Amino acid sequence: MGHPGDLGYCWSVGDTFALGVTYTSSHSKMSVVEGVNFSANIVWSIGGNIPTALRIIDPAAAVFVAEQEAPYAGDVFVVANNITTNQVDTLGIIITSGVASCPSANNFNIVVDSAGSNVAEGSCVYINSSPAMPQLTARTIPAMTYPIDWSLIVRYYRSGRSDDTIITVTGLPGNVPWNIYNSYGPELFGGEATIRAEIPSLQCGKDFHFSIRAKNPNQFTVESTIDQLSGYVWYCNPVARHESDSASQLRYYSQFNEVGSSACDATGVRYTPNASNTSDGGFGIFQLTKFGNPGRTPNMNELWNWRANVQSGIDWLSVLQGVANTKMQEHRGAAGTGNPVPDHQVTNIVTFSDATGRPIEDAVAIKRYNGLGSIGAIRDYCVWISDTGWVFTPMAIYENPVTQVRDTNWYVKDVCLLWINLKR
Repeated sequence: MGHPGDLGYCWSVGDTFALGVTYTSSHSKMSVVEGVNFSANIVWSIGGNIPTALRIIDPAAAVFVAEQEAPYAGDVFVVANNITTNQVDTLGIIITSGVASCPSANNFNIVVDSAGSNVAEGSCVYINSSPAMPQLTARTIPAMTYPIDWSLIVRYYRSGRSDDTIITVTGLPGNVPWNIYNSYGPELFGGEATIRAEIPSLQCGKDFHFSIRAKNPNQFTVESTIDQLSGYVWYCNPVARHESDSASQLRYYSQFNEVGSSACDATGVRYTPNASNTSDGGFGIFQLTKFGNPGRTPNMNELWNWRANVQSGIDWLSVLQGVANTKMQEHRGAAGTGNPVPDHQVTNIVTFSDATGRPIEDAVAIKRYNGLGSIGAIRDYCVWISDTGWVFTPMAIYENPVTQVRDTNWYVKDVCLLWINLKR
């Protein structure tokens, strides 16, 4: 959340647009402008707790301008729908009227500390690599003689997310610091943050703006944690390595971005959750996307708590291993005892065999973690076809339903290569 008068978020579908909010005493005005090198196939819309747009210019083309008068606070969203690819991205914002400044006789400043160290307004505080939330406290200078209503508002509105965390305490004596860390719940959270102190009896207050980011654990810690939590299942670490690879983050096991702008505002990318570069909604070390039964997207804790991300990734691999075991039991039964699954070697690296600790069921599970693809009559890694025999399909093929552009991957082979690198 930006400062009153310059609230802004930037995101991109194929380009970037910026949103700004200006404040007056009675309402807020929102202006959205998009215009440079943007696809003409984008259809814009705006909705939420806000009246109908006063002005929209050519919303289906490259230029979009909308002005909104917001006589009340509330969540607002701007939607860009690409009618060619059928992709939809949403920018969520909040319109607030802010808080009225206190008269000079009762004016004050907010002082924030993290584990005893002063936090400058506009700076970053960090979830540490343990991980644990920053130990925040807030107080006023001078200490007030009036009770204060405190709130911490944290928003993470990037990469398709719209996560909000609001913590409040009311009626705290004005000379007593607010130990914010005592109000944390079990889930970790981060993003753009505001601490607000309001004096209800005077109908005034003040905001303090900063950002909450997070630090990655070292790679050895992640590897050993994955081994322990998985029971040393051989492919769990290489799957995690592949999902949060070194090419994009300059290291393996990146729950949080190690590259990009380190700005402590809504434009900052470094030390925010590592989101998939394909915009499929994947996050973190295991790039949790759509998983579980029933399927769900990762929750906020799985974005900001690397241990939670790892645990959920391992749990989902375990579920997929169970599915693979059941599928292969059916195929083995159809093949009969006279037709065992032949040994299957992946580029002279790993041999999937009933005689080793890596049966073909493992390959079936690994491929399912990344996806079976959208093209092909046979997509599981290994199946029995009665008039053909055992059929192996190591490649997954995906096709865009609109453009018919195809993408392929050899996920099991890539994981096996990373397993060999771990053993060297």
